[in-house]
Amino acid sequence: MLAMLRKFVLAESPSLEKPPADRCCGIVASEWRKRRARVERMPQKQRGDHLRITWASQKARASGQLLVLGHYDTVYASGTLAKMPFRISGGKAYGPGTFDMKAGLVQALFALDALQQSKAALRKRIVFLWTSDEEIGSGSSRKLIESEARHSDAVFVLEPSFGPRGLLKTSRKGVGEAEIIVHGRASHAGLAPQEGVNAVHELARQITRVQEWNDLRRGVTVNADFVEGGTRTNVIAERARAVLDLRAMRTAALTAPRWNARSAPRFSPAQSHSRHKWVCAWENARPAAALTAISPPRSAFPRSMDWARSATVRTPRTNMSL
Repeated sequence: MLAMLRKFVLAESPSLEKPPADRCCGIVASEWRKRRARVERMPQKQRGDHLRITWASQKARASGQLLVLGHYDTVYASGTLAKMPFRISGGKAYGPGTFDMKAGLVQALFALDALQQSKAALRKRIVFLWTSDEEIGSGSSRKLIESEARHSDAVFVLEPSFGPRGLLKTSRKGVGEAEIIVHGRASHAGLAPQEGVNAVHELARQITRVQEWNDLRRGVTVNADFVEGGTRTNVIAERARAVLDLRAMRTAALTAPRWNARSAPRFSPAQSHSRHKWVCAWENARPAAALTAISPPRSAFPRSMDWARSATVRTPRTNMSL
């Protein structure tokens, strides 16, 4: 098992890099073909290909389906192995994607070996579904996962257990993603700073405000995990952008008083020449109900027009004007 885990980990498979992800997909697929399982490689245009593997006992007619679900993509970019090599130390395996979740793929592979060796007459068909984009929201695999789940009597997710005691996970948070885009006005930082409107400064203020929405006790977290803006050091930034990670356990957790504008800090007053527009949409959550109430009211983003000419919050899905 350790040799197989090493083989999978050495095949780097970042979610956002299709060529290396596809190479890893091919390596995983080849191991399943050796087990005489039916392997379907499902091509994707922008992400790594998905794998659907089917196995049924030859001794009994299948009367249902069990789904074993997992993913082979990782959060680590190509080249991470150079600074985080695969190794065994103190009875533990280390390396990019070892824990989440290539070890789970290895467990499934050897579980099938055990079933085949036992010659058990299973009454259900087993479908193993390995996807390539779980770490970035399962955009290309969601419909596939939902379709297989609807046809299954039970679903076993081989994500890693929780904590050093190996606790069983019985639920997951809803996950969403939002994007804040701030538009300002460019100007020379030395010759005419008074004519500029710094989008980076305004974005920093809004990120500080977003931080107040966190409520760890209720399982609500909002994090700005990607930020960019500006063009040159001597030019006041005309545009800035942040991508937010949104997570919540229950919809009810998002009705707390912190969403009320009266509890919000106030920024500087608006200038007469400025205009302020917010467009907001949120990704469908997993489970779908978990984030349906997270869209903040218009008042959640107070005007601060001496800093920003306009601002937008958007995600890849449909926009909703507030």
